Amino acid sequence: MMHQFLPVTATAANQRCLPGGLRYSICTLVSDTQKYAQMLQSFEAGGFTTADCEFLYLDNTETNLFDAYIGINIFLRTSQGAYAIICHQDVELIEDGMHKLDKVIRELDAIDPAWGMFGNAGALEGGGRALRISDPHGENQNVGGIFPIRVATLDENFIVVRQEANLAVSRDLTGFHLYGTELALVANRLGCNVYVVDFHLRHRGRGIIDDSFYTSRQALIDKCKTACRWRWLTTPCTEIPVMSSTVLHCLAASKPGAKTVKFLMKMHRWLVVSLGLESRTNLTRPGGSSSSDPKVTLR
Repeated sequence: MMHQFLPVTATAANQRCLPGGLRYSICTLVSDTQKYAQMLQSFEAGGFTTADCEFLYLDNTETNLFDAYIGINIFLRTSQGAYAIICHQDVELIEDGMHKLDKVIRELDAIDPAWGMFGNAGALEGGGRALRISDPHGENQNVGGIFPIRVATLDENFIVVRQEANLAVSRDLTGFHLYGTELALVANRLGCNVYVVDFHLRHRGRGIIDDSFYTSRQALIDKCKTACRWRWLTTPCTEIPVMSSTVLHCLAASKPGAKTVKFLMKMHRWLVVSLGLESRTNLTRPGGSSSSDPKVTLR
């Protein structure tokens, strides 16, 4: 054994996540304790008990201390289950429970070992929706084809995150909207795929599209413009053009072409700044920031 030759006590990192621990962490932002109690009752009736699961919440009953982006990162950092279920307080399980969710995960493991997260509602890359849900917009909705369906984005009412995917949301986004979309973008960037699956539950919320929604939408657009901008990266040993254009990549393969591409990228940058098209992201969150995590309450 390797540890016999080490001068200090050490643990192999891959031994820290052995099977046999908690399976699910059910994570919820709570502003209405009655709705949350009903949610908990339905999960417990569906087989999600403290023998295999932990129930975590962040308390927003008095005021919104935690927005969704802050809350999700806290949940994903502190939860101990192999899978983090991030769900609204107003969802209720119907006939599908823990055994069905286990089956869904086994199926995903078999067809796509690179899956990172899934939900019950989302949208495909080229448009169109995938739904397996009952909500105020329709009972027992089954839309999109044969599940599981690979999608580009997820609705936020019910999301299951594979902890091995090491996902997180951006610290410079705020609010309670479109974090499912942002998390899906992060998953794709990290090489993970996103799915809608056949796990039927009831979501009692209708979804609210108000000024805060459009604020979050614009913030996500600005974030993507910054994150996906063309760049010419210099490392200690090489240069890497970061762009989506195949033509420019081919041009940059030669030294003369690389000089041309660099010039074009500098001109593009100059135009963006000169015309005031650059998104300036405020890195200071409302209320300031803290180096330590706020307390997550374990039920």
